[in-house]
Amino acid sequence: MENLTYRKEDEIILIKVPFELKDLFRSNFKTAKWNGFHKCWVVKNNTRNENKLKIWLEEVKEVNKKLEEQKELEDTEALEGKKLEELKKEVQKFLDQIKEKQKSISEINDILKEQKEVEKLLDEKRKELQVLSDDEYKRKKDLEEKLHKNEEDLKEIMDVDKVLETIKKMRDIQNGNDSEIKGLSHSKTRRVWEEKKSYIDSISEKLEEIGLESIGIDRVVYSNYNRPDRDDYYNVTREDILNIVQCKE
Repeated sequence: MENLTYRKEDEIILIKVPFELKDLFRSNFKTAKWNGFHKCWVVKNNTRNENKLKIWLEEVKEVNKKLEEQKELEDTEALEGKKLEELKKEVQKFLDQIKEKQKSISEINDILKEQKEVEKLLDEKRKELQVLSDDEYKRKKDLEEKLHKNEEDLKEIMDVDKVLETIKKMRDIQNGNDSEIKGLSHSKTRRVWEEKKSYIDSISEKLEEIGLESIGIDRVVYSNYNRPDRDDYYNVTREDILNIVQCKE
């Protein structure tokens, strides 16, 4: 709100009047003109107008004071209203942040719940694997004991190390990698190979006499010098040789 003031300037008096007192001012100063440049009312600068203005200002002093107080109160209320709106926005922003955090916490809880379920499933699988591992260990241990027993029981019939060495010799002869056959013809090389195989055949026969057969030995017995592409005795292991079963009737 504009302050109620005036100033003299040469032949005129410039008067600033609050909008609320405009009509009251005009009713007392009917000859006053509005000056758009200075944005105020103008009257002639003479003793009569100045005295009249002073009297009028005294009369409206209390009214103007009330208007200023009212304006100040309105400004305060407007300011408080603005502060209230800002406060509401801050509160809403805070609430939104809380909701966002709650949402994040909820998502984290969901993830933790899924993680617990996965951990539970993994734990069950670990137990299953442990059971399988224990079973596998027991099976392997039993097999080792069985193979060792078979080897001990069959010492009179065969020497497993010698059998494995003979099989390697047969493989090297068949592939032309043995020094024993260097310079020999095909037929003589075959004869050397068959001599080695005869040792394996003799073991098979001894086993058969007591009603047994070796899975590994049989693979060598059924091999053919001319068909290395067909025979699979190359990969016979100690375990295969000691894999002893009853002969089929």
